[in-house]
Amino acid sequence: MTWTYTNDPAGVNLDALRITIGDVDGDDPQLTDEELNWLLGQNTSVTSAALEAAKLLMALYARRVDKAVGDLKVSYSQRQQQYAALVKDLQQRVATRQALPFAGGISKSQKDVVDKDADRVEPAFKRDQFRHPGARHGRDDLINDE
Repeated sequence: MTWTYTNDPAGVNLDALRITIGDVDGDDPQLTDEELNWLLGQNTSVTSAALEAAKLLMALYARRVDKAVGDLKVSYSQRQQQYAALVKDLQQRVATRQALPFAGGISKSQKDVVDKDADRVEPAFKRDQFRHPGARHGRDDLINDE
């Protein structure tokens, strides 16, 4: 079980993950290199790995109780609350990075590809655009009325 931090978050994913969850103090390590490397391998980004790491730490400190002996106090609940706030922040970051804007219909070739996709469900506004109660349907109605 090892713990390392090389202070290179721009070049080392493990360091980026450690700085994101605040685990950069070698005198108070939170998770091992092996645990964090496993999380990096299970997730698509450092941010999503940090979210999972923060959830683990939040659960860890939720299990521990605050202690007081005389004037000495150890408050694990404060750490749990900090990790809960970090989880909330990271969930927002992950959600906004996954939701990419898309503007369709800008390119004619892209529109043609989408229209030719036989597996695509036709939008309701296109499928039912001429189907209104009391309205005539089809070209034959127009031809017969002329």
